[in-house]
Amino acid sequence: MSIPTIRDRVVQQALKNVIEPIFEDEFSDSSFGYRPGKSAKQAIEQIEEVRDGGHGWVVNADIKAFFDMVNHEKLIDAVAVRISDGRVLRLIRSFLKADIMEQGRELMKNVIGTPQGGVISPLLANIYLHYFDVRMAELGYEVVRYADDCVPRCGTRDEGLAPRSLLAGAGFKPP
Repeated sequence: MSIPTIRDRVVQQALKNVIEPIFEDEFSDSSFGYRPGKSAKQAIEQIEEVRDGGHGWVVNADIKAFFDMVNHEKLIDAVAVRISDGRVLRLIRSFLKADIMEQGRELMKNVIGTPQGGVISPLLANIYLHYFDVRMAELGYEVVRYADDCVPRCGTRDEGLAPRSLLAGAGFKPP
């Protein structure tokens, strides 16, 4: 986890306030993590509705080391689909690449992953994972997702086993 300075937190919040509405309109209705008006309770309720609708098999999956492994350039490309202002993109890149100090030791370069602890990090994660939602839908899977945890809707055991490799990252490539 990285904890931004107070100044960085204020700037991140201001930026989040401006860009979040731009992306919120396109996010899946089945994406619940860290979104205005969405909650874990609503995600559970949707999973229960799916179960009661005949999708009796549940695959509970976590995208392994998601926050630690986000590719900065792919994330910037995903943001750039909707935001063309180079200053905003440079600002986001600077948040992503901010040096990290672990346990009070020397600063380390951050070359991959999203800073967990930044005000804007959950929004950036949702922007990146939006392409996961789109790809899963293209492949015929409906997924209830809360951040990097997801539950594909499955009617049979075989349907539940099929998306496992996709959930491990195969076939998921944001722009």
